Amino acid sequence: MAKNENQPVWAGRLGSEPDPVNIAYCAGRDVSPRPMADAALVPYDIWLNQAHALMLFQQKIISKEAHQAIQTGLKRIHRDHNMGRFQLSPELEDVHMNIERHLINQYGEELAGVLHTGRSRNDQSATDVRMFLRWHNLQLMDSSCELVDALLSRAEKTMRTIMPGFSHTQPASLTTFAHFLCSHAQALSRDLQRLQNSYQIINESPLGAAAGFGTAWGIQRQSTARWLGFRGIQENSIDCISSRWEMEAQLVTALTFMATHLSILAQDIIFLSSHAMRFIRLPDAYVTGSSIMPQKRNPDFAEVTRAKCAMMQGHLQSLFSIAKGAISGYNRDSQWTKYIAMDAVSEMRDAPYIFTQVINGMALKPERMRDEAARNFITAIDLSDQLAEHCQLTFRQSYLLVGEMVKLCEKQGHFDYGICMKFLQSKGVQVDLSEKKWLQMLQPERLLTRRKSYGGPAPGTVKDSVNNLRGSLIDFRRWSHRQIERIDQARKNLRDAIDKAMQ
Repeated sequence: MAKNENQPVWAGRLGSEPDPVNIAYCAGRDVSPRPMADAALVPYDIWLNQAHALMLFQQKIISKEAHQAIQTGLKRIHRDHNMGRFQLSPELEDVHMNIERHLINQYGEELAGVLHTGRSRNDQSATDVRMFLRWHNLQLMDSSCELVDALLSRAEKTMRTIMPGFSHTQPASLTTFAHFLCSHAQALSRDLQRLQNSYQIINESPLGAAAGFGTAWGIQRQSTARWLGFRGIQENSIDCISSRWEMEAQLVTALTFMATHLSILAQDIIFLSSHAMRFIRLPDAYVTGSSIMPQKRNPDFAEVTRAKCAMMQGHLQSLFSIAKGAISGYNRDSQWTKYIAMDAVSEMRDAPYIFTQVINGMALKPERMRDEAARNFITAIDLSDQLAEHCQLTFRQSYLLVGEMVKLCEKQGHFDYGICMKFLQSKGVQVDLSEKKWLQMLQPERLLTRRKSYGGPAPGTVKDSVNNLRGSLIDFRRWSHRQIERIDQARKNLRDAIDKAMQ
């Protein structure tokens, strides 16, 4: 039998081709190397240099000839980078010195050597990293919005899909699949709020702080901040440099919350799709197989997410530990915070996409869910509530009575009408119910309509929750898109200003 050599050995067992994004997500670093950290900063450092050079020229700190040479050289570097021809040399330490040396080699020290006037690699690196962080912050917001949207879309279609809710991993009470999905959508909505908050804190420019103690050159920090798309400047120059770890921790904190929420969703998916439960079936493109057991359909993406969550929690602790006890100002320790933040972004970048595809593609087993929702005395709390309501009992009295009925009916596996009526009569509780009405009273569909407390599983209540979450989702999307538009506009304004200055 012919085999596609570019697919995993187990792919032939599945009904659709594996998603390569999922394969990479699950394989991690097994066969994929990590690039140089500063390679990711090249576009941001070019942008920063363009803004800094223009500011120096407008402030009459550098000549028009020097400004023109620098801008022309930066444009060439940007083109070469896009074509894969600009490579960083390890001998030059970092992206900043690589770009500066490239310009000096082209135009000489007298022209290109003025680019570093009024700044340090400290504020330059801090600014590059913030630009990197804020962009990935927005990208993660966008993909997380897609995930919340997928959860709400499935919820809209499953408001009457009854299932057992679980406590201590045991069947506990009635709920619906929509109610379950909304719980995850609500948690992820808080993550969107955290990403929004982290963006606001990150999006201040430290450029111009130099080595942490300002500069005697007549620079204009507000101009560079505006051309780089920042909402303003971070004022105190020492704090600009001392807080290099903090900006990384802002984003990683939000991502750690997200990773933890996704790990809970992942475990729910593992549990509900297990052979024992069989409530859902995962799409073939997002399961993996075995090299020895042809039948396997493994939820590797979910298991990997649990591991990624542990890594994220470790990354966050590392960021705080690096900052702990450091003297104010620059310390070389903070260089490692860049690596941690980049690793965190890399680990989480594809997670929302993977979960979105899984939620959209999973097949539900509503009959199986409904069957399990009628077993294991899962309506016990509802029976307690109704006895208290109709028999003039306190809830604790009815709770104790129902507990006794569970014990008496365990062999039957459900609340047997005859046994329960006889028991209640023996306790002096008068219940005027026929067997038909008894069964109707305990029907899951009917019981769910009673759960109308705010945020509960009643279909109408879940519909309200979906509408509320959709309203928040629209706001998050609009806000995120506005930030992207502002960044794009800032780049356009810078290009226009450079073009005008080059005339």
